[in-house]
Amino acid sequence: MTDNGWAFLRDAPSVGDLAGLNTLFDRVVGGYGFSFAAHVRLASRGLIEPRPISGLDNAEWYQRYATQGYKNIDAAIPAAFLATRPITWAEVEVRAPNPAYRTMIGEAREIWAAEALIVPVRGPLGSVSVVNLMMDGRMDIHSEVRTRMMALGALYSTLANALTSEPIPASTEPLPSFSKRELQCVYWASQGKSDVDIGAILSIHPRTAHKYVENAKRKLGVSSRLHLALRAWSAGLLVPDIACST
Repeated sequence: MTDNGWAFLRDAPSVGDLAGLNTLFDRVVGGYGFSFAAHVRLASRGLIEPRPISGLDNAEWYQRYATQGYKNIDAAIPAAFLATRPITWAEVEVRAPNPAYRTMIGEAREIWAAEALIVPVRGPLGSVSVVNLMMDGRMDIHSEVRTRMMALGALYSTLANALTSEPIPASTEPLPSFSKRELQCVYWASQGKSDVDIGAILSIHPRTAHKYVENAKRKLGVSSRLHLALRAWSAGLLVPDIACST
């Protein structure tokens, strides 16, 4: 991960406003060749209603999107619901059966950027968001970069949504104790690593890595790896020095 990636991991949880969060995120994605991010909530509580949340605002596009009824032909919406990894506009376009989508995405390229990587983010109560990482031109995006953008985009989206919602009071409960192995596994899980990946990094069996992650989730009272990462960040448990030590 680039130095900006580490800076985002370190600083993002303490940012108290969207402008600061966007600045940090644009800086980290810029290190991977993306020009800026646009964060849109596609659906909440089962209702599809695209709505900008954070990132660069573009009133011209959002107004056109609404007045032209583009949500009914936007092939990126079902693609984001089904995707298990980030996909580009071009990859959606190739599979889109409706030629009207190609017209729509052509207009998006004129208004927004030449290309974008769509990072799907799934949240509670059926919410689905996308973090669109814009590019000045089309480029090959390595699978490892897509994996990193999936992890960073999910955490960025979670923090941005928290800043636009009613704040949740900080817990006054003391933190439970964690073993060094648990902290290492939590750290690498927050980086989007699978149990197999963590096992290879730490030279332990994947089932053992899974056990440590599950122990940490139980101790922090969370049910997913995404919420584990967010809670671990806010509690100051993500420590690269520990994660990389033997």
